[in-house]
Amino acid sequence: MTDDPWYASGTFWTIVAVVVAIVLGLGAIVATYRSAGPRHRLHLYTSARTPLLHHNGKQLGLRIMLTDQEPADPQLVTVNVVSRGRRDITRGSFDGPIVLDVGTRIIGQLAFDSEGAGVTPPPPVELVEERLEVQPSLIKAGQRLSYTLLVDGTPAFSPRCKLSDVEVVTVRPEPEITVGRILRTYRWRVHALPILVVLTILVVLDLVAGSWDR
Repeated sequence: MTDDPWYASGTFWTIVAVVVAIVLGLGAIVATYRSAGPRHRLHLYTSARTPLLHHNGKQLGLRIMLTDQEPADPQLVTVNVVSRGRRDITRGSFDGPIVLDVGTRIIGQLAFDSEGAGVTPPPPVELVEERLEVQPSLIKAGQRLSYTLLVDGTPAFSPRCKLSDVEVVTVRPEPEITVGRILRTYRWRVHALPILVVLTILVVLDLVAGSWDR
């Protein structure tokens, strides 16, 4: 027996070092997940364009009539608003509407779809000549808003908006980052973690048993 204090034991400091290593490993995994994307990001893009009158159809004399209108080049286009940040985009972040300018006359909106992030009322929209304007409203993290428009002419998409503390990009988002995807990406670390924990427990038990024998 010795009169050395408990904190002077080599066993104690070995246990502390192992616990710190485990905590740092878990912290690295959590930090990777939390930093996988920005707090607020908004994607504005088109996902489909379908001419309703192809060249052969025009040669055959096919026509599309809308009440008293006959569009020269009727097309369908889908425009999308997708929130891919870690936080919701609140109404207070808006400094005006999200303007989805398709560069050609909008005849009308044919369909609307909302996916993800629970059920929320869709934002009000207005059609103004060549623009669909999404009015300020809550957009949940992970939510996708899709508007199918009938236009006259080939679209040239040019969105714009003013949002505070929100990154706005005009490309389709990558597949959403999920916990499962992170686990697959760093699977060797995740698989090694239980082994490290078991080895740590065995080492600690062995050290404690050895200290008792002495």
